[in-house]
Amino acid sequence: MEEYISGTNLTSLISNLTSEARLLARVYIIHAGIEDTDELLTAVVRLQQLENFVWIINERVLVSNSSALFDGILGVKLHSSFTEENLLIDATQLIMNTFSKFIHHPPLFWSEKISVLNCSSMQSWSYGRDVFQAFLNSSVEGGITGNISFNEGGDRIESLYEIINIQHGQLTVVGTYRSNTSICTTSSMCREVIDRTELKLDENQIIWPNGLNRKPDGVHTRRNVSVVTIVEKPFIFARPGNNCDPLSEVYCTHKNLNNSNGEEYEQYCCYGYCIALLQELSKNLSFVFTLHLVADGKYGSFEKDRIDQQKRWDGMIGELINYQADMIIAPLTMSPERADDIEFTKPYKYHGITVLVRKHHFH
Repeated sequence: MEEYISGTNLTSLISNLTSEARLLARVYIIHAGIEDTDELLTAVVRLQQLENFVWIINERVLVSNSSALFDGILGVKLHSSFTEENLLIDATQLIMNTFSKFIHHPPLFWSEKISVLNCSSMQSWSYGRDVFQAFLNSSVEGGITGNISFNEGGDRIESLYEIINIQHGQLTVVGTYRSNTSICTTSSMCREVIDRTELKLDENQIIWPNGLNRKPDGVHTRRNVSVVTIVEKPFIFARPGNNCDPLSEVYCTHKNLNNSNGEEYEQYCCYGYCIALLQELSKNLSFVFTLHLVADGKYGSFEKDRIDQQKRWDGMIGELINYQADMIIAPLTMSPERADDIEFTKPYKYHGITVLVRKHHFH
């Protein structure tokens, strides 16, 4: 999340948010004031951050009639039935329902001569808390704007929104979202009620930025993720050669530390459960990778260096810490010492299959 203040250079803000160095996702939610709308959206177009991006804006910007609103933007706004006239009609009914509860209230409540209440006054109305609580406990069933009821904070529980897509410069409804709709789960008497949200969205109607009909992935595709692994049957197998089966094998290299045959790298085809898992991750998370076998053939220990006696990680963990790899995929045991410097996924089974990434330290 990035906050900005009045006077911020919005072009620089958008450029910074979408820079390659920090770009992890391509779905952006903008909450801005009307006064910043033109400059903010113009910056998005000028920086050509449209294709493969999803831009979602708040209601004030959506209904601002700004000429900078570009095709493909998404947003939500209250349903068209929530007009001022309809809200006043429902509010009148709510007031009637509320004050009908005070019919048998002490006579002083009705005889108190207060024509106008000053909401800015520090002096509270003696019946204010009672009236407020009565409003919270009141409801309107089947109002023009839907059912009306409130939570403890006085916010309306059930709301209906339209999902809007900017198409050819116009606000086009592509779906609806209803919050906290109550459903009865018994057939005879409605004794058990469950609250739920209801989303209706026709993705085929949506036009995405740059006029595309294909939904963006919503994630940044890294050009290449360097993955290190180790031969450990039955999880990872490796056979010499480079004629790998594209369906079940992945080309992987091994750095020859001895270099006795004059070849710096040896060529292998890697396969097994871990490789199949890596291929599925690549497909589902939209990244490409290069795979190599750990040079020293070790998992990773925190040992003293023979030369300067400083303790360092070796093996796959050493490569990860020293930025020689972005990720480890191997049957690596989780330990407190390792967890200090690397982040483990939840183990597949009995600490068996684990994907590791370097731990980011924030200062």
